Amino acid sequence: MKLNKYILGLLIAPAFALAGCSDYEDTEIASPQADENAIGANFSAASTPVVMHPDKTSFTLTLNRVNTKGAVSVPVTVASCDEVSTGVKFCDQPTAFSFADGEATAKITLNVNAACLFQKTYEMALTIGEKKDHLYAPGTTSTIVSFTKDYTWQTLGQPVILEDGNGWVGSGAGILAPVEWASDYKNDNGNMLFRIKALYAYAGKGSDATTGHLQFFLDENYAPVTERFSTNGYDPANINTGIQQNKPTDPEEEQEEADKIYYKLDFTGVTGGTYTEETEDGETIEVLTTPYEFSYRVFYTPGEEVTSVKATLDFDILNATEAIKAKLK
Repeated sequence: MKLNKYILGLLIAPAFALAGCSDYEDTEIASPQADENAIGANFSAASTPVVMHPDKTSFTLTLNRVNTKGAVSVPVTVASCDEVSTGVKFCDQPTAFSFADGEATAKITLNVNAACLFQKTYEMALTIGEKKDHLYAPGTTSTIVSFTKDYTWQTLGQPVILEDGNGWVGSGAGILAPVEWASDYKNDNGNMLFRIKALYAYAGKGSDATTGHLQFFLDENYAPVTERFSTNGYDPANINTGIQQNKPTDPEEEQEEADKIYYKLDFTGVTGGTYTEETEDGETIEVLTTPYEFSYRVFYTPGEEVTSVKATLDFDILNATEAIKAKLK
């Protein structure tokens, strides 16, 4: 009799276990469903960088959506927008994005004001609402467009620029700054556009790496030319270094020499940059024999001139640029 009760207990235990599993499965909660009418409109990211070639006059923005059924228009609000002058925005102000039936993206084209300065950043904040209307929409409902009119710059290297004794960092002190080539710049005489990027920012004298560039032309043989690069927003005789002038606490107090900070450059030109042909492993190569030398003057506020500075760049721009050209073909 005891044996029969033991066997009966073994048979009943799995039954309770199965009943428990059944109860668990019956209480499983389904994932929430999105509203079938929700559009799911979204910007890809909270920030939208835009670089427009100086020869162009407009740029495009894109809005995405999750629900692609039907043709819809999604209103957009401009929360803020930088101006080129009082009351004049830097670009058109968008009002809506229009989606065609079945399309997951919508684009708008915005015209840029001709007064926008070269290499100056303008911002516009856009929003399509405070929160998403779709549970599973990616991206964001607002974005900040950072617009710049500029060329596409290819970094050739980050060599040492050596200033002479009149320079800011002192004789023999090197500045590690990127040397770059504007790969989409073209002009009628075949000159190429290069720059030493944000010279004094990379010297540790300032934090703004978007300004203070030494931009210059080289001819098809990578030799300097006398023509200085200039455009709306870039004056080689008045280059903003990005360094702000230290001012005394008392406006009537004369500023001490130790408190003065350089604030602009007058970039007068480039010399040197000669190459000679040499044979290496049976191949003819171009070798830099005379380094590039940059001449500029540095000014204090309100205009006290520092003795002219010479800076040497012993860097092979020719072969570095040709290597990038080969990759871009």
